[in-house]
Amino acid sequence: MKKLPGILFLVFSFILTKQSNSQTVYDDFTVLVIPDTQYYTDSLTYPGRQKIYYNQMQWTVDNLYNNNIVFVSHLGDITNNCRHDQWIISDKGLKKLDGVVPYGLAAGNHDGDQMNGSVITRFNSYFPLSRYQNQPWYGGSYPAGTNSNSYQLFKAAGMDFIIIHFQWGHSASVRQWASSILDKYPNRRAILSLHKNVGEPPSTGIDMDLWNDVAKTHANVFLVVNGHHYGENMVTNKNNFGGTVYHILTDYQHEAVGGNGKLRYYTFHPGQNKIEAFTYSTETKQYYTHFLLDYKMTDRTSPIISNIKITPGGLPPNDSITISATVTDSIGISIDLVKLLWETVPNSYIKNVTMIHTGGNSYTAKLPKPATGVKYYYKIFARNMIQNVTTTTFTDQTVSAEDRFNDDSHLTIYPNPTKGIFTVNLSDDLQKDDGSIMVFDELGRELFKQNITSLPDKSSFNIDLTPYSNGIYFLKYYGEMPSITKKIELLK
Repeated sequence: MKKLPGILFLVFSFILTKQSNSQTVYDDFTVLVIPDTQYYTDSLTYPGRQKIYYNQMQWTVDNLYNNNIVFVSHLGDITNNCRHDQWIISDKGLKKLDGVVPYGLAAGNHDGDQMNGSVITRFNSYFPLSRYQNQPWYGGSYPAGTNSNSYQLFKAAGMDFIIIHFQWGHSASVRQWASSILDKYPNRRAILSLHKNVGEPPSTGIDMDLWNDVAKTHANVFLVVNGHHYGENMVTNKNNFGGTVYHILTDYQHEAVGGNGKLRYYTFHPGQNKIEAFTYSTETKQYYTHFLLDYKMTDRTSPIISNIKITPGGLPPNDSITISATVTDSIGISIDLVKLLWETVPNSYIKNVTMIHTGGNSYTAKLPKPATGVKYYYKIFARNMIQNVTTTTFTDQTVSAEDRFNDDSHLTIYPNPTKGIFTVNLSDDLQKDDGSIMVFDELGRELFKQNITSLPDKSSFNIDLTPYSNGIYFLKYYGEMPSITKKIELLK
């Protein structure tokens, strides 16, 4: 059993996204899952929450291109108690996805006619087979004439996938049907989606009927996703062929506001043989969970972008900003092109400039002089000459004219690198400031925040990163003075 690693998020959020309408073999792509939405669609018990459900669907549509979302899976409990008013809300939300992106539904126990997911007449009334059967990605269903259990086919980054959706209380005949479908498509990489499988942490239990009859006996099954039980959990085990299968629970319904719009999405990085998992809230606009899964997709790797640094040309607000990065290719193929894409609004990146090769694996480019208060959103694009592989890293980190990095004597830290505990020293000016000191990890998650005025000793204090993994972290000051960022290296 493998539990989810510690939640890590920081100043730079690295996600690889699609750059053109036609995929290359190594394009990154995303599969999104929607956990239990029952407390959003029950607008009589929870007035106004249907807006959260609609926001989830709209976010999916709005981010289809930037995240290259190729499939969406609902993990069940679409409704709270199967009332028609809840199905109407569910239907209205999912219509945003119709004709836009392939998706599938795993009916939960709350989607059953008598709160029993084995009888789902209303589910099939609002989401009938006729709604999907003519879609090129819809493979088929069971029992005949229903959408109760279904499978979908999609292609991404040159790979063929199949995803099977199971209703609550799947019978032996359903599992036999699913097994026959996997037998039919042995060369498609397989995902299973159902409402109940992994339990709440620290449980290591899974649906053994599904495991023994379907997942364990097919080499192409690598991921099983579910909701139902509250929280996040992951169990890993080996199938009959020695392959790793990840069983992942995602359910936020018992958090504030029924989950506050949290979604889970998995970005596949074929060039790195990794799947990157993110939890994002459409309401708070923040990321909460991040972890990586190993998954073999290709023997060849795409360019790797690392060591991104931001350096103002002098003191803000009227100096150009230099962004530099290291771009390498692990199999020694020459880098053909590196570009900096940027805009003053997020999710646009229309403007671009070729980054200059400054020697070795280093590349650099300058952003124009920003006006005070203007923020830049940017990402970096790299292409390998032989493979014609595109790797794009974008970041929600913004660069503003107020930022100063790493060279400000008002704030010093030591030791750096640190084994965990390091000391922060503040200048006399900062000690008088009503600002805050924060620490972020590499994916933007806030790990520490302290208001300067509440510090017992404002001149010098310690911060402990011992609970966190080795890597790069960022300490940042925000206040009345220009902001300051310091990079911290944790080496235990």
